[in-house]
Amino acid sequence: MYCNNNPVKFSDPNGEFAVLALVGALAVGAIVCAAVDLGSQLISNKSDLSSVNWRSVGVSAVSGVVTTGMAAVTAGASMTAGTLISGTGYGTYNLVNGSEATPEGYAIAMGTGALLGGARHELGKVGSGGKGNSSDA
Repeated sequence: MYCNNNPVKFSDPNGEFAVLALVGALAVGAIVCAAVDLGSQLISNKSDLSSVNWRSVGVSAVSGVVTTGMAAVTAGASMTAGTLISGTGYGTYNLVNGSEATPEGYAIAMGTGALLGGARHELGKVGSGGKGNSSDA
């Protein structure tokens, strides 16, 4: 959270913390996406590590970096950003992993992103006394 979510009271005159926060967020995005991929494979393969597709885990990590970076850039437009970020993540994963991206897959990814983006907007209203984030679309 930049400036403890209060840039009026706290400041970062050199802008150094913003870079560290972005790098940290990108790392978390990579770790979470890789962990979800690995976990789902282990569940499907009955915890057999020898049958894990490590390329897929790596691609998920890259996809996590791409989608987290897009989320950082488009943070103000919740539903639109969620739609675009999820669609891009789905496309990136399939492109790099060598698997086929389908229209149905894009629709599911983008619909989920829109729903989560809208939920983020509504939860922001709760945390700000019903006002929401003025930059959210």
